[in-house]
Amino acid sequence: MGELKKVWEKRRVIKANWKAFIDNYLEYDHCPIAHPSFVATLDMSQYSVIACENYSVQGTIVKPDKQYGSVELNKAEFKGGRFYWLWPNMMVTIYPGSGNMTVIQMIPIDHETTMGVYHVFFRDEKLTQEEKDLLAFMEQVRDEDIELVELAQAGFRSRAFEKGIFSPTENGVASSMV
Repeated sequence: MGELKKVWEKRRVIKANWKAFIDNYLEYDHCPIAHPSFVATLDMSQYSVIACENYSVQGTIVKPDKQYGSVELNKAEFKGGRFYWLWPNMMVTIYPGSGNMTVIQMIPIDHETTMGVYHVFFRDEKLTQEEKDLLAFMEQVRDEDIELVELAQAGFRSRAFEKGIFSPTENGVASSMV
């Protein structure tokens, strides 16, 4: 981690409550539908979530012989995806490929609006094509998540909505509610 340098930052207004974003981050049931490139890359059958009192660790390994853009994942420095949630509103993401880390913070603006702050770290400010491809992949997954949580927030305003139901695989979300 001492070698990593911040190379990219983005702030975006998300039209959803910050907790909706955290809930989305803590479960992976939505991935097969919302993130086709993510599930094509990572082995979801090996995905695990370790839920603790004030944090969670989740992740998996890459599928054999997978690549995205110029990134050959079987030859990558890190051959998995790790996703850390730190109570209440911070996430740390490490994707397959060369040394990388993203720190994400969700800052509430009001009950239906959040400022998402993203800091991406690599070893060098001058990104290789592989790292640029990885950054584009990360942004695609983020865009897909934001669309999903904004749609969920619209659903929360529906007169038909009373409360959500946990699926048996949402142990990361359920533990964050304790």
